[in-house]
Amino acid sequence: MVLVPEAAEANLRAFLALAFMAIMEVLATLDNLDMLSSLNWLVLKNYKKASWHLEME
Repeated sequence: MVLVPEAAEANLRAFLALAFMAIMEVLATLDNLDMLSSLNWLVLKNYKKASWHLEME
C-alpha cells in the first residue's frame, strides 16, 4: 500500500488528536483521588500477585 504524503499527514494528525483526547479523558477521570487510590491499590495487588507467582516457579 502506497501512502500519499498529504494523506499520511492527515492520518497522523487525526491519530494524534484522538490520542490527545483519550489522554485528557483518562487524566480527567483520575482527577478524582478516590479513583486514583483505588487504581493504585489494584496495581499493587496485581504486582504482588504476579511477583508471588514468579517466586513459586
